[in-house]
Amino acid sequence: MWFIEHPWFSFVVGTLFGIFVVDCAFSLRLGTALRKKAMQIDKASAINIQKMQTVLRQDRVVKFFSAHSERFLTEKLQSFEDFISRSPAKMSASREDKR
Repeated sequence: MWFIEHPWFSFVVGTLFGIFVVDCAFSLRLGTALRKKAMQIDKASAINIQKMQTVLRQDRVVKFFSAHSERFLTEKLQSFEDFISRSPAKMSASREDKR
């Protein structure tokens, strides 16, 4: 067998395999430590969204943060469509109609 006849080659292969195994074990241990620390940070900095919403509603700050508008979406889309579809001829005709 060539593997037995070349001991230096088997030594190099064994050394590289050993380094690979040690590196994998260290990476797994580091990954579990990072995951555990991330869970601790996540638990410590958890935000209760519902509680924050009730506080904002009580303080009347909701209008600042909400995407609510007085106009309906269909009205906004219609005005946008009118804006996009206008042409110079239509604009001049509408000006003369207003006079």
